[in-house]
Amino acid sequence: MPPRTGRLSVYMVQGLSEPEIWEIGNSVVAPVLHATILGRADVNSLRVYENHLRVQPSPQPHPRHADIVGWDLESTQTRLIALKLAAASQFREVPAE
Repeated sequence: MPPRTGRLSVYMVQGLSEPEIWEIGNSVVAPVLHATILGRADVNSLRVYENHLRVQPSPQPHPRHADIVGWDLESTQTRLIALKLAAASQFREVPAE
C-alpha cells in the first residue's frame, strides 16, 4: 500500500548486479528504516504503468531512488492496484552468507 504521502519509495535496479542491489538495501534503505533487510520485491515498471501509475525519479537519498506516484488515495481501487503489483512482484530473500 502506498503511504499517506502517495509516494511509494522504490529503487530502479535494472542493469545492477545482485551484490550491487543488496548493497543499496544495506547501505541506504536499512539505516532509514532502522531495520535489517530480509528481502526485496522486484516488479517490472511496465506493471506500474499498466495500472495508471508512474515511476518518478527522486534521487535522494540515492541516485537510483524513485517513487511510484499517481495513487488515488481516496479510491477503493488503491488496495486492488497494490495487490496487483504485489502479485506481479518476485520476492527475493537476502542471500545466505
